[in-house]
Amino acid sequence: KTMKCLCEVLNHRPDVYLAIIDNDSDATIGTYLETLKHPRIDLNLLKINHGRAVAHNNYLYQYVHSENQPNIIFSVDPDITFSIDDFDRLVDAVQNLPRIGMLSMRYVDNACNPESRLYRNPRIMRGMNGQHYAVSIPSFSNVAGGVFAVRGDIIFKRLKGRLFPKRSFDIYANDDGALHDSLRKRFFINGYLEGT
Repeated sequence: KTMKCLCEVLNHRPDVYLAIIDNDSDATIGTYLETLKHPRIDLNLLKINHGRAVAHNNYLYQYVHSENQPNIIFSVDPDITFSIDDFDRLVDAVQNLPRIGMLSMRYVDNACNPESRLYRNPRIMRGMNGQHYAVSIPSFSNVAGGVFAVRGDIIFKRLKGRLFPKRSFDIYANDDGALHDSLRKRFFINGYLEGT
């Protein structure tokens, strides 16, 4: 379902490229991923499970440079789906809100919703395009990282090219929290885009 969703985005937006990083998953998954044919899919089948943070950071270090730096970097877990309209709304918000850091879509309340501590009303923020965006900001919690976007210039200029700027790289550690905290320390606002 996730790959169908992402391929729909690729077909809808010619400015999107998809890097699939497979951390030594089951062979049947790798076989399935190799069937995906699209000129803007970059498939990376790793032989070792390095963990999410190391795999993402290594990919950016090896393949992304000043000449091909993306305007926006998305991270999508393999169990997430969303609408094309929501994807477009997230792109628009990230492009137009200069102080936004890690911005996620809202999650459907399905008994597995990873959002937590959204106690306050959404903050209304005015974008550079004059539009207003409602962003829910968690209190004493990070933005859940199942799907999120960050501007490329923030990752490469402020975080030295690391999507997950962690101090230690345990395979199962809080990658999303490290990004959230690092951006917050640099006075960026992290949250969930209402209306998605």
